[in-house]
Amino acid sequence: MLNVATINIEKIEDYDNFFKKIPPYFKNDSLYHEIINRIGLNCKNIKIEFPFFDEDFISTYSNYYSLKHREIKKNCIKLHFFLHNEEYAGFIVLRPLGFHSKTRTKLDPRLFNDTKNIFIMSNNFKVNILGEELSVNAFPAIGQDTEISVCAHAALWTVLRYFSSKYKYRERLIADIASQVEEIGIRRTPFSGLTIYDIARVLEKNEFTPILVAKIKDQQNLFINELYSYMESGLPVIASVNQNHALTLIGHGEVDLTLLRQSSEDIIFISDFINSFIAIDDNYLPYKQITRTLDGSTKYHNFDNIDSFIVPLSEKMFLTSKIVREKVKTFLKLEQKVLNLPEKVVVRIFLTSSSSYKKFIRSNSEITSDLKDQILKVEMPKFIWVTELFIPENYALGKVSASLIIDSTAGQYDFEPWILLHDSEKVIYFDIVDGTFKGKPIKNFNIYKMYISNLDGFGEG
Repeated sequence: MLNVATINIEKIEDYDNFFKKIPPYFKNDSLYHEIINRIGLNCKNIKIEFPFFDEDFISTYSNYYSLKHREIKKNCIKLHFFLHNEEYAGFIVLRPLGFHSKTRTKLDPRLFNDTKNIFIMSNNFKVNILGEELSVNAFPAIGQDTEISVCAHAALWTVLRYFSSKYKYRERLIADIASQVEEIGIRRTPFSGLTIYDIARVLEKNEFTPILVAKIKDQQNLFINELYSYMESGLPVIASVNQNHALTLIGHGEVDLTLLRQSSEDIIFISDFINSFIAIDDNYLPYKQITRTLDGSTKYHNFDNIDSFIVPLSEKMFLTSKIVREKVKTFLKLEQKVLNLPEKVVVRIFLTSSSSYKKFIRSNSEITSDLKDQILKVEMPKFIWVTELFIPENYALGKVSASLIIDSTAGQYDFEPWILLHDSEKVIYFDIVDGTFKGKPIKNFNIYKMYISNLDGFGEG
């Protein structure tokens, strides 16, 4: 019979009562300490659901754990968390593997005390407790068991589960992902690990055309700029840290506006002033922050630890972030200026679908009608690169002064991949029928709010 017990959390000591209700084969002191340190009194109560049959654990149980001499139980525990305002904050599933008990999580970032002012990819998930339907906005995560799955499997699972839940991709269980690894003449269970190329091949088997970006010595800023652009595009990135661990990057922290205003550059890229990236790391609960530098208050990774990353691109996304950045930079440095821009400009580059971008434009009441009409009518491919340009003092307000829309299917050497560009005076667009660029004046231009549909903000202060 299904049992659901409730533990109220009014003081830290109440967690002792919670721990006592967990059977010994779920014992994971590291996880429990992280719950206390990162969640603590943000949680009003925890509902303990038992037994719970977790499909990901069952997929590995039938392939591996059921074959062991010593019995491994297959019932899991599901821990449901609630905030003080009674809102549902998601769950952690525990499998009966002791120290490696933590399996799937879908947790609201607001549950944590170290997730202030973060911008991440998330989706709304439905959860049922004794017939009551609840929902949580979260990014899915899973922990490795070290035998069937390792950190790379976990990172692949998070990416594939996010895409299957939000878009029309096939859902994969952790055992499915393990079975997709190329046969290389050695046994898969227990499993020893994946290379960065193995990860890319598994993504390719799941309808993606991944690209691998490796850090080049003395080009840290360019590397971080690429990484930022893909996350700002709503694409979870599998990163290698210290050449021995894989994790998923799903967003970023705040922009350091003080340093941005002090920049002496004429072309100011937002990525140079991001203070952290948000990670899904199977060794921890979700939303760990990888900071730009180590400040002594954290022992976690910083930007220097990231060696390379893999981006799960669609087959219709040809131009890479690096190429787009160089094209935009060259355009802004032209002696014969096409757009009327101030000497200093702030640049934000991201990829999105043309349908999502046009939906944003249509609903944006700050955009003057003639500019809105032209953006909505111009023909675009399924995906577009968008470059938003800001006057430095307007970036803090999130107000765009000009923009460039770029054809993501253009070639690396296409000199003019622009679909549409505008400033405060005119809009220039490519007429696909005539094969020429045309221009129209803009009347009564207003700066307008920037596009924010790719990421969701949590804990904004």
